Amino acid sequence: MLAVSEPSGNVLGEGFVGFIVSVESYTEARAFVYNPGTRLLRYGALALVEDPRGERSYLALVVDVREHSLMPSVDEERLRQISRLLAARGAEYRDALQVARQLLSPSSSLVRWYSTRELKLRILGELAEDRLAIHEAPPRLTSIVREPPSELLERIVSRGLSVAGRGLYLGTLAYNPEVRVYLDPERLTTHLAVLGQTGSGKTETVKRIVAEYAWRKQFFSNGGGVVVFDVAGEYTGYPYSDPRVVPLLDAALNPSAFTSINASWLTNTRKTVLVPYDLSVISLYQRAEQVYAGDIAAMLEQLAGRYNAQGYRATAVLYARHHIYLVEPHREPRPISRGEAAQLLRAEPFLVVAAPLPDTLRVEEIAELARTRSEYFSLVVADMADRLGLLALDTVVSVKSLAAVAQLTWRTYQSLRSGDRSPHAVASRIRSIVQNVINNVLSAEPPERCRAVREAFENQGQLHGVFVDCPAWGTLLSLPLVLQDPAVDPWSVVEQALDTRIEDTGQTWRETLLRGARLAAQALTEQSWQTMASVVRGLDRVARMVSPLLDAAHYRLLAQRLLEGFSIVHLAPPSRGDTDAAVSRLLDELFHVSVANYRRGRRSLIVVEEAHNLAPTDEDRASKASLLRIAREGRKWGLSLVLVSQRPGFIDPGILSQAATMIALRITNPDDLAGIKRGVESASQEIVERLPDLEPGQALVSGLAVPERRIPLLTRVEMLRPRT
Repeated sequence: MLAVSEPSGNVLGEGFVGFIVSVESYTEARAFVYNPGTRLLRYGALALVEDPRGERSYLALVVDVREHSLMPSVDEERLRQISRLLAARGAEYRDALQVARQLLSPSSSLVRWYSTRELKLRILGELAEDRLAIHEAPPRLTSIVREPPSELLERIVSRGLSVAGRGLYLGTLAYNPEVRVYLDPERLTTHLAVLGQTGSGKTETVKRIVAEYAWRKQFFSNGGGVVVFDVAGEYTGYPYSDPRVVPLLDAALNPSAFTSINASWLTNTRKTVLVPYDLSVISLYQRAEQVYAGDIAAMLEQLAGRYNAQGYRATAVLYARHHIYLVEPHREPRPISRGEAAQLLRAEPFLVVAAPLPDTLRVEEIAELARTRSEYFSLVVADMADRLGLLALDTVVSVKSLAAVAQLTWRTYQSLRSGDRSPHAVASRIRSIVQNVINNVLSAEPPERCRAVREAFENQGQLHGVFVDCPAWGTLLSLPLVLQDPAVDPWSVVEQALDTRIEDTGQTWRETLLRGARLAAQALTEQSWQTMASVVRGLDRVARMVSPLLDAAHYRLLAQRLLEGFSIVHLAPPSRGDTDAAVSRLLDELFHVSVANYRRGRRSLIVVEEAHNLAPTDEDRASKASLLRIAREGRKWGLSLVLVSQRPGFIDPGILSQAATMIALRITNPDDLAGIKRGVESASQEIVERLPDLEPGQALVSGLAVPERRIPLLTRVEMLRPRT
């Protein structure tokens, strides 16, 4: 092999790296590298390929680098000096030859050895006016390989997003910090998967994307909002706190400290932290819910400094069994009316809301939460709710009230088992009880109505104990007006509600209640003993999980607030218990709100952390069905779904496959790598093979939201930091 010196930059032009030495196929080529200092000697680098005549230029991706062979390079200037010295001394030919052999031996200081590196290139396309087009022919042999100018690369990979100001800045190319990487927010409606193991920089990547989306939202969206499901409290900064990282909530409350963008949408929109919790793990006593209100207050106290510094009031609303509470730092929680709570949901600039499951659930949700094996459970529940006028399509509008009627019917039936057990006798007994309840409620003053309801049931002879609580019947008796106006206090309109005529039947609500009680009793007593027991147990279990004060109207107000503003669903403490059902219910409500309020150009972002827990591969969950519907149908309603997971191999492939864009950080587990290949369309074999080698903070970005989707970008993600 001939000895060559290292080519200088002015011989073959600026950025020269090497030559194409082999064209394997239409999209694959190999090149020898003669510039050992080039930045192209790594996977993911982008190379410029020019044919010898300068007729065509190509953009190529480096997919492999290997050592090829050793090449010597002689220090010619020093060799000439030695030659002149030998000649001056009159050395004979034999002596000169011996000296030359020593000087040119492999160990001589006159000889430097270079390892020729070979690049395997994937031809991405032909460059035409700074755009990438499909190439009609591959590059020819001896085509020159160069490092592309940074300005050219940025024009190609950003496609104008940096100029327009609407692109979501992610970071820079890992091998070239001069080139910035952007995502197209309008293409996120085809959904995004952010995948990486613990410590890879996954959370920081999500925080960067969400912050950029919220800061720039006014540039690309006509309405809609941002909802982030936070599992560990990393986005709110509570209870997880690390002085080295910035919580996402800080960037939302004070955007000017983090970006020079005029983030008008984020500055003016309502901010919400929703704390879902499982009401069934809190005791039935009123004192227990006041203690839980103290936990919410502790959260506010720790975060109040950040809120107050930005001019926000630290306020929380807690929906519980007995009351709706207003919670503020360093103050005792106080009960507030439904009207006050509704006004806070509508107007408060920043609000923490602690909410269990609402009192309005679908029949299939009730069946799942009841954990019953009875195949007749859903049928009986639907039939009872329908007879009572509590069924709207497949939804029970007051689970607590339905459970109260079922419990009443069951205990009355049990008390009559030794005597007349006919449906007529049971129905008459229940009708008498309901009539007495109505009479007692109307005869009592408003502050005494709860006690009057309890006494009405306690005084029914053979029925013992307090088995129906006041809020359930309060909701049931005032249901017509409550559904019309969520700001109305139920206890102030009981009499009007009872005298209100129902348009479909022409009967008053009083008449409908009495008739419904009789029909519900008949429906139950026609079932087997085991079915009746299963229905009552199941409904009682579900009734302990829902707040009778969080009905359909208030829950819709809450969902609208979340989806129209910047919201974090905080699933870390003080959230407690099993919150899967609450998350599923919320996802369904967000979908319904997006459909009901859709208009052209509306965009909303929903970020789901730990997606493998909500949509596991081999397990049926309500949350999986909810996510699947958003993934499949959300695009047409302006919903962009971001699936975040450290275990992509455990995410249901049917959901993961809906993500047309992938940001993959370091992953080493073989099952997870296989899951990515199986579930993500934009994940090629070569991308997956490189994921174990990535450094923390590095990501391979590919798919439809990348401005030039044919180019996978090896990116160094920029952490969320305040401006200096």
